[in-house]
Amino acid sequence: MRKTFPVLISRPNWIMTWLIRIFGGAFLLFLLVMLSIFPLFFTERSVVFIIGAMIYYLVWGTALYFIIRHIKKNAGNRIERIVVDDQGIHYENRNGTTDSVLYSQIRHLSLPDSYEVYLSYQNKTQLLTVWLNDGSRQIHFDNLDPGLSYYPANSRALRAGFVQRIRYFRPDLNIHPRVYEEFCIHPETFQFDQKAFRRFITTSAVIILGLFAASGLFLLIILYFSDQL
Repeated sequence: MRKTFPVLISRPNWIMTWLIRIFGGAFLLFLLVMLSIFPLFFTERSVVFIIGAMIYYLVWGTALYFIIRHIKKNAGNRIERIVVDDQGIHYENRNGTTDSVLYSQIRHLSLPDSYEVYLSYQNKTQLLTVWLNDGSRQIHFDNLDPGLSYYPANSRALRAGFVQRIRYFRPDLNIHPRVYEEFCIHPETFQFDQKAFRRFITTSAVIILGLFAASGLFLLIILYFSDQL
């Protein structure tokens, strides 16, 4: 059975990656310039300016040093590619190390109404999560750092392949139904579910339009009762 599942390897989307790098870099450069000239807006009071500028640039320089050191450290450990095979998911780093989550490492809880594969939040984004012996582990597919690594073009295929292999190689594990719904994965074919995606887009559009309509109606009511109309 393992031979029927091909190895999935992440492919970079260089257009999206470089767009993020260019616009993100431009924004960071603008922010850096604005922070560096910020004390100049308070030059009217000389004594206050000198004391405040010394404290400000001390804090700003220290923070900038730690940020640069953090970027250099992560640049050496950045992910070169993601591999999903019949053993698990592997994150191959630039420094030659590999961080893997194997299907055999996923813990079976043996509890009623429990799910070993489920969703959890990180920065208001839902991520695929599994239970390991040392606790829960979030599985990343598309939220790599494009500034240091790249933006994967086939993150959906990697995620669906990972879930599919869990189903086949670890049939004892329970996968939460919302995993299929959130990532638009067909529970039988494990292909991208176009119908579920269209339902998601339609629902989101209706909610957004409803919020705009409610906001516009609220504004009209305020203008009407304030005799502005």
